Amino acid sequence: MARLVLLFVAGAALTGCNADCTVEASTAADYAAPESWLCHPDLDDDACTGALETVEVLPDNSVEAADRTVAVDPGFDCFYVYPTVDLRLRPQLHADLTDDEDELRVVRTQAARFAEVCQVWAPRYRQVTLGTYVGRADAVEPCFDVAFEDVARAFDVWAAASDPDRGVLLVGHSQGGQIVSRLLGFRSYAAGNEVPGPSDRFGEGDDEVCVHPGAVAAGEAPLAGAVFSLGEGSLLDLPADVDVGDADYVLYRDYFSANCEFGSAVGLEVSADPAAGDERSNPVPFDDALLSGSSGTHVLDVQFGMLDLVARAGAMGEA
Repeated sequence: MARLVLLFVAGAALTGCNADCTVEASTAADYAAPESWLCHPDLDDDACTGALETVEVLPDNSVEAADRTVAVDPGFDCFYVYPTVDLRLRPQLHADLTDDEDELRVVRTQAARFAEVCQVWAPRYRQVTLGTYVGRADAVEPCFDVAFEDVARAFDVWAAASDPDRGVLLVGHSQGGQIVSRLLGFRSYAAGNEVPGPSDRFGEGDDEVCVHPGAVAAGEAPLAGAVFSLGEGSLLDLPADVDVGDADYVLYRDYFSANCEFGSAVGLEVSADPAAGDERSNPVPFDDALLSGSSGTHVLDVQFGMLDLVARAGAMGEA
């Protein structure tokens, strides 16, 4: 069984909030029903196999279509748990699983490209809100217990439905990484910015780790391709002469590089590293407050290494 986990656990400085973890049993998902999943082989409207209109920005700043191809009958599965998307500041659970606009957006951004190499299973779950991370750990732990138990039940359903010899790749980010992780991951930050500090809150394991998504044994190495979402909520700052039209996503191939830094804090340092003659400018505003603070470029962790992660998943599956 192969496992890949992208893990970031955000530290929090505020304390004193109590969590509202009361939840009706009727809000629990029935994972035997495909509708309790965002991606599932028997789901008619599968978020991971639908169209992902993507354009690639080439080194001369021209663009071309770069849509992906969904694998037909792939030989292994990817079990994906999405990150925190409920940004309410009160510590509580996101119990209305039909309120899924944000979940669908992040699943399409982070998980759908894995459908090039595997069958993606992505359960809906009663995740904790962003505000849960500012509460006392002893007060909010019951919330995480609910979220974890949801995903554990979903995984049991996957295991019962799957061939025992069929491999599975575990993929999670942020809160999703906490839930699936007992393995490695990384968290990213922009070169020249603050390295995200260590945290003992809601963590998994005993040590901070970093693994370059495209070059496990290397130091600084290129990232094969970063894929960023466009439209509402996009963090990109694209030049006016880059015409992406109505595309949902944009690909920057062979533009960024990364290096695992191991000091007082550990993180994946990401740099814009265009080759000589490359006319592209960095579309990611590394000096933006959301990307340069103590959380680094956490919200773009998966996007920077997207092509590397999919390629590594495919190689692991073939092995």
